[in-house]
Amino acid sequence: MYSIRSATLDDAGTIAGHRHRMFLDIGKHDPQKLAVMTNAYRPWLESKIAAGEYLGWLAMAADGSVAAGLGL
Repeated sequence: MYSIRSATLDDAGTIAGHRHRMFLDIGKHDPQKLAVMTNAYRPWLESKIAAGEYLGWLAMAADGSVAAGLGL
């Protein structure tokens, strides 16, 4: 069973981590470049969430873990 909830500022780390892993999955394996990208993305994401310019939803598993996410 899953539930859907809106993403909040507290989820920025999770969302940035998902994005990081997405790039790994598509073959972007340069750890240094990925770290730079992720470290730049998180503050940008936090500012956009705070401004209401990023909308995100997270699918939550019964154990409270994030199973999937969507962001616009």
